[in-house]
This record gives sequence, C-alpha cells and structure tokens, in this order.
Amino acid sequence: MKFKTYKFKLKVISPIHIGNGEVYEPFRYVVKNKRLYEIDEIKYSKFISDRGKGEEFLRVCSTGNILKIRKFIYNNFSEETALFSVCVSEEYENFYKKNIENFARNQDKILNQLEIKRTQRNLVDGKAIIPGSSIKGAIRTAILDAIARVKENYQSGGNEKNDRNLQRYLLGYRDAKEDPLRNLKVSDFTLVYGKTFVDRVVNIQKFGDGRRKVPQFLEMIEPDSIFEGTISLEENFSLPLGNRRKIDIKVIKNLCKEHFYSDVYQNEYKWFGYENTNISQLKEGFILKLGMHTGAYAMTLSNYRKIKIRRNRRWVDALHQGTTWKVNSLNLPLGWVALLEEGSEEPISVEERMDAKKQIPAPKSDIEKLMKKFNRRR
Repeated sequence: MKFKTYKFKLKVISPIHIGNGEVYEPFRYVVKNKRLYEIDEIKYSKFISDRGKGEEFLRVCSTGNILKIRKFIYNNFSEETALFSVCVSEEYENFYKKNIENFARNQDKILNQLEIKRTQRNLVDGKAIIPGSSIKGAIRTAILDAIARVKENYQSGGNEKNDRNLQRYLLGYRDAKEDPLRNLKVSDFTLVYGKTFVDRVVNIQKFGDGRRKVPQFLEMIEPDSIFEGTISLEENFSLPLGNRRKIDIKVIKNLCKEHFYSDVYQNEYKWFGYENTNISQLKEGFILKLGMHTGAYAMTLSNYRKIKIRRNRRWVDALHQGTTWKVNSLNLPLGWVALLEEGSEEPISVEERMDAKKQIPAPKSDIEKLMKKFNRRR
C-alpha cells in the first residue's frame, strides 16, 4: 500500500490535558513564586544536611504528620534541589499555601486535593506531546458521525458510544484487521513553541442551575502552543459515505468541521451559553477537541447519542450532556485545537518565539526510566 503523508502544525486554541496516568504527588513538590518544583530526594537530603537541619527534619518525619513534613520542606527549600518545575496559576499557589498551613484532622482529604494529574511528556526531552492516538481518535469519531448521518438503520439496546458493533456496522467490517481506518495513520505531535501550566478546572452546569461546582487541578498545555506532526492516508482510502467514497485530507477536514464545529461547538453554545470567539473564527478550519473533559458531545455520534446524566439521584439517558468544563483563570473550555497544513501561515508571535527559549530540560527521573528501559548507561 502507498501512503501519502501530510505535514501539519497543531495550534492549541484552549488548554488541553492528555494524561499519562501519573500525578505530581503532594509530598514530593513545593510551590513558590507561581512555580511547582518537583523535589529530588537525594539532593534535598544533602541540602538540609549541609545546613545543619538534618536532625530537625528526622524529628519532624518521626511525628508521622504529613502536613508538618510538607511545611518543613516548604520553609527549607531551594530551587537547586528540584528535578523539574512547571508554572502554576495564582489560584493554585494560594490553594496550596492554605492547605499546607492547615493542620486539619483529615490529612488524606487534603493530600488528595493537592494531587495533580500530569500531562503526557516525551521521555527524551521532557516536553509535552500530543499522542497521535488522541488525534486519530477524534478524527475517527468525526468520520463515524458523518457515516451515521447517512446510515441510520442500526438498532442496539446498549450504550452506543462504546458499542464496537455500531462501529463495525457503520464502517462495514467484521474483524478489526479489516477496519478501513487502518489506512489512516497519525504520528505523535511534538512541541515546537509553548509550555504547560497547572490551574483549576470547574464544571459548569447546564443553564447555570446553581449546583455546587466540583474543582480539579490539572497540568495542561497552554493556549497558542504549537506542535508539529504528520497525517498519512493510503492513496486509495475509501469509506461508505453515500455517493462520496474516496477520502482525502480535504474530506477529513470537512468531516471534522461538521462534527466538531457544527455539532459539538454549536451544542455547547446553545446549551451552556458558552461562546469562544477563537473557535468561532475557525469555522472553516480543521478543528478537533482532544483530551480530558472534552464532553459527551465530542465523544458520541449525533444520530446515536445516549448520554448518561444524573437526575434525581439516578442515572438516566439523555440527548444532551449535563455539564461542561472550563479552566477557571482563563475562562476557556478544554481541548480545542486547530490543524494547519504545512504552507499555511504560522500564527506565532515574537513573544511566543521568545517563550520557546524557556523550555525546561527533561526530568532526570524520566531520563533514567528511558535508559533503564533500553538497558543503556549515561
């Protein structure tokens, strides 16, 4: 099979969190001056020993009070003992300080609140990445949604958004080896400009019904960050889309626009009154929604949409999602990106180019993991 490869730049329109299953553990970092510093335990032990505070630290540790231990580390910390650092919002820094100074009874609850989900990073250079699987998954949903609009005879009693039989029906295959979307390949997208940050995200209830907002703190990729990667299509790629079966990159772009702009964005605006001018200006562009808290609209098909929402303490099926999420300090939803084919004008300012010089090196712990994995030494 012959593949045609297209080079793309990906611009982050609103913050993205694509996790790797790991967290910043609250007893292994310090937040100061709007930065989170992950502590190198060996460096830190030497640091306090050299300053004659080793015995005091051991006495604090012997109490078993994790909050006292954290406060000691906070008050006796130097940037030179850090493995890694990342920006945090002012709100998170204030939240962190309030909690390490609060000697409450329920330490576990406080520690859970201070746990932060990490975003995915490249183990070699420590920079954030956007996995090709996330991008392909979003494109796949847009393609399935388009086919569903012209092929509406499928019946199922299950939850269609997770129904593999529905996908087989829509794409016309029985075995996974026959899946036509094997002819679509997407590389991981690597960071060119930009960085990550930690901030609070909150859920917005439909129609602002006043219910309590549930906070989370996530590490996210900041808006205006630029990534680059490739999308490859088999030259004879075709799909059951009515009279139009031959698929090229322009068709995929239009299918993504139909799903993510005409359906997802318009539904979010209609039901939550939540307009984003950056996205609305891209209604003719190649847009996707990626990562955590993208919402049920982005993950389900319009003609087969069954969304589980909680009503009167029971889970019921609905056509519309009950909440959406935003980043608190920026007042932006999560997950919107734009793909720009090579040759398009790059929307990168001088300030963003300068920011690229601030990229931090890979955490030593991640480099060691990589070396160990491939049985290599420094």
